[in-house]
Amino acid sequence: MNAKALINIKSLEKSYGQTPVLKGVDLQVYEREVVAIVGPSGAGKSTLLQIIGTLDKPSNPETCTIDILGFNTVKYADKQLAHFRNKHLGFIFQFHQLLPEFNAWENVSIPALIKGLSLNEAKDKAVQILSDLGLKDRLNHKPNQLSGGEQQRVSVARALINQPTLILADEPSGNLDTQNAQNLHELFFDIRDRWGTTIVVVTHNVTLSKMADRTISMEDGKMV
Repeated sequence: MNAKALINIKSLEKSYGQTPVLKGVDLQVYEREVVAIVGPSGAGKSTLLQIIGTLDKPSNPETCTIDILGFNTVKYADKQLAHFRNKHLGFIFQFHQLLPEFNAWENVSIPALIKGLSLNEAKDKAVQILSDLGLKDRLNHKPNQLSGGEQQRVSVARALINQPTLILADEPSGNLDTQNAQNLHELFFDIRDRWGTTIVVVTHNVTLSKMADRTISMEDGKMV
């Protein structure tokens, strides 16, 4: 493949106490790919995603390679990792994790404010992205005034606001009905085509895994 590898992981190990969760994982993900990671519960999928996203650390930092977007994240201090995440990564979770006291555009604007944009700049970007995602009429609605599908679109907009190179999604459609799940899956490919974003999705959804450019299977902490 001629495309650039945005994720290059070799010999990754992760244990919690005496329990090994990842056992010598190798993974490459390339520019503009939509990659699905599938496997049974307990296979290590979410742990792998957390390490890619620098939210967790390997158990063998001296002997593994974790190269994310050209950065050797194993060597970064926590403060550097927080800046790296905010600048380069977007996250989407099964439970959207929207703040209930803020409306849609306010929730979406938070990563941009952390990045240093003014409130007006952040609001303008948030409004534009929400409008692009079909939520122009929901800008001032709080999460409890939105449907499940709309809430998840708000979380997608939040992931997009800093124009990340890489989006990491953990069971993003796990809490949605079939139609909203399908809409979300199609949205991922629209995002890739429109913004050139690379997307890695952990999913149990067979439809999404079949739509992906590439599907990677995990079992018992290993690629299979």
